[in-house]
Amino acid sequence: AWEARLVKRYEASLLERFDHILAVTEPDRQALLAALSERGSGVQPDIHVVPIAVDTGELQPTRRAPGSLNIVTLGTLHYPPNADGIRWFLNEVFPQVQAAVPGASLTIIGKNPPADFLQAAQANPQAVRVTGYVPDLTPYMEQAALMVVPVRAGGGMRVRILEAFARAMPVVTTTVGLEGIDARPEEEVLVADTPANFARRVIELVQDPAQQERLAQNGRRLAERCYDWQVILKKMDAIFRV
Repeated sequence: AWEARLVKRYEASLLERFDHILAVTEPDRQALLAALSERGSGVQPDIHVVPIAVDTGELQPTRRAPGSLNIVTLGTLHYPPNADGIRWFLNEVFPQVQAAVPGASLTIIGKNPPADFLQAAQANPQAVRVTGYVPDLTPYMEQAALMVVPVRAGGGMRVRILEAFARAMPVVTTTVGLEGIDARPEEEVLVADTPANFARRVIELVQDPAQQERLAQNGRRLAERCYDWQVILKKMDAIFRV
């Protein structure tokens, strides 16, 4: 515990050396402010929220296959929060989806998949596919009905959600997964936190092409309006002019 306090004090003292500090989410900004307040030196740099950006010119809407029952998820799989969330979905959520939607399948994309993911794919190759790293996500997005981002821990922003919005992919995620992204549940994204509720949202979405299209279009518009790099750089310009 004393080591954690020492690190926190060091980080706060480091913050005091700068006039301006950038945080990618408001919760991150609040954590930095709390660290400075606890130090109590009275030095208060300006802390600005500048979210992560995507290139909506490069990431074009995906032409998803009509009638797909495939669910895609992705992440750097040696990162524990990513592996934990996908494992939770694979073991606790996906079986409920399969029970309600015969023929539903899951594609897990990402570098360094854990052994239990590979074992699940080997045991049920018709329903679970583990690709490892792929150089181009587009073919996998085109084969899918939706993306799930089942994050249960961690901080910052989930860039893969922003990229999914830019690609016009319908998304189901958790409250933690959506943290730092100004997307409206039911409008640009679906949000659920328990296995039963997450499964219910996935089931209803995979069976409802109209809802898929509504979320896809709304997500794309949100990415263009709020998270394109040209929009975000305008916030940076304002900071550098100070």
